[in-house]
Amino acid sequence: MPETSIERFLGDQLRRLQLTKPMLEELERTSGMGILALYGAILHRTAHHKHLAEIVRCALIGGGAAPQEAAALVAIYVDPSPILPVLTLVLEILDAAFEGVEPPPRRAGFAAGRRCRGSEQRSR
Repeated sequence: MPETSIERFLGDQLRRLQLTKPMLEELERTSGMGILALYGAILHRTAHHKHLAEIVRCALIGGGAAPQEAAALVAIYVDPSPILPVLTLVLEILDAAFEGVEPPPRRAGFAAGRRCRGSEQRSR
């Protein structure tokens, strides 16, 4: 059964990101657009940067992060990052919400996911 959450490295650890129904409604409220219009704006490259950051923030909260933690993670790791890696992450979040994703196979000692550029910069 497909899941609607993904796990990706953001900052210093693997984080769960999911646009739950309440967070989809929050995203529509804060963006002023319906989710389909927002998804279309992102696909057609007409969305604003604040929309990308807001999708990540809402997905972090939907994945279990506290609202204050999600806002801090976005301010530290998303806002200063180059746009293309953020766009890639946003598309993965939206694809999971719209289409679902197959859960990754579980292997002992292995954490699936990608490191965001911000986490590499902080460890140097």
